[in-house]
Amino acid sequence: MDSQSSTSSRLLSMPLEVLLHISSYLTTPEYGVLRLVCKHLEASFFNSFAKEFFSKRQFMFTEFSLQALVDISRSRLAPSLKYLIISLERPTTVMLIESDERAGHTGQYEGFNRLKEELMSHECLRSTGRDFEMLAEALQNLSGVRTVGVRDYSSHGRFRDGAGARWSSYGASTLYQQTGSRVRHTGLHDQSYYQCHVFQTILRALGKSSKVNAERFEVILRNETLPDQAFYIPQYLEPTLAPVLANLKALYLDLDHRLPPTRFAGRDSGQCCYSVALMKFLSKLAALEHLRLNFQRYEPVHASELLQWLSKRPDGPKDQSGLALPDQPALQAANTPKPPPPVEFTRLNQIDLGFTTVKLHVLVELYKRYQSTLRSISLHKLTLESANRMQKINVWAQLFDKISKSDLNLSSISLRSLKQKCSDFGPWPVITFKGTTPDSEKNWAGSDLDCALREFRDAVVVNWPEETDHSDVSEESVDEEADIDDDEEAEMDEE
Repeated sequence: MDSQSSTSSRLLSMPLEVLLHISSYLTTPEYGVLRLVCKHLEASFFNSFAKEFFSKRQFMFTEFSLQALVDISRSRLAPSLKYLIISLERPTTVMLIESDERAGHTGQYEGFNRLKEELMSHECLRSTGRDFEMLAEALQNLSGVRTVGVRDYSSHGRFRDGAGARWSSYGASTLYQQTGSRVRHTGLHDQSYYQCHVFQTILRALGKSSKVNAERFEVILRNETLPDQAFYIPQYLEPTLAPVLANLKALYLDLDHRLPPTRFAGRDSGQCCYSVALMKFLSKLAALEHLRLNFQRYEPVHASELLQWLSKRPDGPKDQSGLALPDQPALQAANTPKPPPPVEFTRLNQIDLGFTTVKLHVLVELYKRYQSTLRSISLHKLTLESANRMQKINVWAQLFDKISKSDLNLSSISLRSLKQKCSDFGPWPVITFKGTTPDSEKNWAGSDLDCALREFRDAVVVNWPEETDHSDVSEESVDEEADIDDDEEAEMDEE
């Protein structure tokens, strides 16, 4: 006892900065033991402990996990939570089948029975709307939350517990210990609709929780994506969701177009659109400042259609696509929908795009559309398509040149893992930058945009395949390629 008292006495006499430095080398269990040595140490560590473990937390739609969130919302830790993540992890039927097979070999059914109970609990939670009720209850007491996210992975960064340690959803480790099965991010064929359920449930819970002032909604998915259905807002939910959407300043989305398109009446033929619900959803984001769109499972042509819609101005040429088509009587019905009108983002200052292929003029027109407010652009795993595939032309150098002539006022540019499409067959050239490490990335932040764009243009390299059908073609016809792009831009202006 005397030895323990002496140790505690020495700890209490240490400056807080020294204690925090010492504690940074402890694992999570060791850190917990240190905090519980006495009330004084627990109080001393509380702020740093709350910031490290509770400013950003990940939960899943299981009763155990959501109940933990409710309990946190009722505790003194509630003000610390700023970033709330809901994971797509959940018990699945596949997990149960695998557990049953293991139990059949071992004869130990305790874990299987526990997993089966958890699966049935999850399905009941979802079908009865209890997940929405619990999330809304928690959010009522979490007024400090500013960012809400959806993820299908557990992130690194848990430095206390080794390089491979991850921040998993609350309750995932406990379920694994009890059942021997790890919750999955993917299920069977209804997985895309589960993403919709999670996305829409979060929005509804935010709408019911008037004390939450969430400004960022970050959907960051590595394996799954959101179909257009996720953004559908029925009329009876508009009063609930409108204030939530109007308050959002940042929106990150990973998209797919698995559902059939909505069809409209057009001037020459029936038009179709894969993003109608998303367009209407975006139209409600009056305060949006930062938009990130990753087209992970999106045909490039449809991704370009969405980007071109974002490039239109509300006061631009009127769309005549609603005219009746004499050769298509079905489209002449009074309830035939029309494409959503152009959106107006008066505060949009950052656009991030990724995982698609676009033509140069589509990007340029998008950036010019938000010329007065746009300050930052980011391109990740994006491919530029050349308008003339018969010539080996550096389209990325042309992009930087056109941006420099567009009178933009950018203060940062981020480029990563880029390519150039030069044919429908064979490998597409990878883009690198001279003088950078890694050479697949190039970033800039500053005030001299013209200088930066000249540097980008001089540094960008198209790594053409060694054997290509273009090997006998000169790379000098840059002006001709530029003329083609100018024609495309002119056509867009006339639409």
